[in-house]
Amino acid sequence: MKIFLVEDEVFALRTLCKKVRDLSPDYEIAGTASDGVEALPLILEARPEVVITDIRMSRMDGLTLIREMKEAGVSAIPVILSGYQEFEYAKQAIHLGVNDYLLKPIEMNELKECLE
Repeated sequence: MKIFLVEDEVFALRTLCKKVRDLSPDYEIAGTASDGVEALPLILEARPEVVITDIRMSRMDGLTLIREMKEAGVSAIPVILSGYQEFEYAKQAIHLGVNDYLLKPIEMNELKECLE
C-alpha cells in the first residue's frame, strides 16, 4: 500500500515514516511533504492509496489539503494526525470523509489498526 505523509515537524515526520515502515514491508512511503501546498502536486503525481496529514500546518492545513484533494479527484483515503482534540476539527474532518483521526503522539497499535 502506498502511503503519503504530510507533517510540518521534521522529527515527527521521521518518526511517522519509521513507524509506518516498521508495521509492514507492504507499506511504501509514496512521498512526504511539510505542508499542503507542497503536498498536493506530489500527491497528484504519486497517487497514494492513503494520505496521512497533520491538521495544523503553515500555508495550507490538513483539512484544506483534503478538501483540495477531493476537488482534484484524488481517491486516496484521508487520515488526520493531530495534537488537538478539539471537537470543531473532528467535526470538519468527518464532514470531509476522513477515515480516521489519530492523536499525537501516535501509538503503533492505533496506526496499525488505521492502516489495516
